[in-house]
Amino acid sequence: MKLWIPLYNSMGEVGLITSNKNVSYSEEVRYAAVQKYLQGTASKLDICKKI
Repeated sequence: MKLWIPLYNSMGEVGLITSNKNVSYSEEVRYAAVQKYLQGTASKLDICKKI
C-alpha cells in the first residue's frame, strides 16, 4: 500500500498498472536526472515521480 500511493499520486491510475518489461530512458533523460540529483535541485523521489 505504501508503494501504491506515491505511484497513484504521480501518475494516476496508469501508475498502478504493472508491466512485464523495463522502461528504457534516453541518455539525455538519465543525464538530466543525475545532474538534478547531484546539484541538489531534486530528490530521488522527485526525479522518479517526474520520469
